[in-house]
Amino acid sequence: MEIILHSLSFFLSFFLPFFLSFFLSFFLSFLFFSFLFFSLFLSFLCFFSFFLSFLLFSFFFLPFIPGKNLFFNYHSYHDILSFFLSFFYFSPLIYLSIYISPFITMHVHIYFILFYLSIYLSIYLSIYLSIYLSIYLSIYLSINFIQISFHYMHISYSYLFRTLSVFMTVYPSNTVCSYLSIYLSIYLSIYLSIAV
Repeated sequence: MEIILHSLSFFLSFFLPFFLSFFLSFFLSFLFFSFLFFSLFLSFLCFFSFFLSFLLFSFFFLPFIPGKNLFFNYHSYHDILSFFLSFFYFSPLIYLSIYISPFITMHVHIYFILFYLSIYLSIYLSIYLSIYLSIYLSIYLSINFIQISFHYMHISYSYLFRTLSVFMTVYPSNTVCSYLSIYLSIYLSIYLSIAV
């Protein structure tokens, strides 16, 4: 019974670091992908809020300015579609000034550009902050988990040497234990060089 218990403790102490490293890598990959999906979801929310605020601004603010309505000056869907495509791609401020400058005054033109820039900046800041926060949290948690895993590996290896000493006491002439002790000394020296 004592031999079985020592064999079980030897098996657990030998394979515990591998299980811990596998669990750590799996958990960190899951954490990284969850932060990635969270940042994508946050950028989608920012884009949706930007699009909704642009529609509200276009349909509710501009009609109150006499003769300065943006959408009702266009009578085809092709112009509206080209306006949206030019608004979201390839230097949108230039296209925006080309489309709006004949219809609104300079005061409203500057206000519209400032409004657009504030929303554009908020989108980029939210995306960059979410990405930096995810990277910082993943690095911080990975360092903490690596420290915890090294701590438990140290405990497991100390218990492993106690078990090995019992094995060598019970079976002093066993060649398997001698080869195992040589292998463990090499493995522990590599582990200590990595840990230090």
